[in-house]
Amino acid sequence: MQAKAGGLGEAVETGFLNDCVWCLNIESRHGAKSALVKAIMLIGLLVTSLCVFSSLVVPVGADLYDGGDVEDKFRSTIEGWVALIHSNVLWLSEAMTGLVRGVIKAVYFIVGLAGFLMWSSGVSKYSGKRLVLGAVAMAFVSEVLL
Repeated sequence: MQAKAGGLGEAVETGFLNDCVWCLNIESRHGAKSALVKAIMLIGLLVTSLCVFSSLVVPVGADLYDGGDVEDKFRSTIEGWVALIHSNVLWLSEAMTGLVRGVIKAVYFIVGLAGFLMWSSGVSKYSGKRLVLGAVAMAFVSEVLL
């Protein structure tokens, strides 16, 4: 079938192959779209999608024929996923707690040192004393509560 393109005056194929591969803009030397190239691309796309589909379905299908109950296999799979997520969340919380402890240790050391220097040198006794007390409070939180 041939149909006129909107106002451009060039003929465009309309058919199943053209509808399936509408996004391909492959043209030959003469400006006509190559049906052979479209067919090859469509076959490649179908084979690729079939391979991906079969790689997703085959392991599930192989597990179904072991003679076990499908519901038990489904539940064990979901329980495995939940256990994996649970272990990852625990690891992440331990890592974040360790990070917070390390940051607080660095901060309370710097704040305590600055407060001690300010307090002992007499530059600002009250501010230095407050900084030392704040460093002690951060050390308590870091070492005892975390």
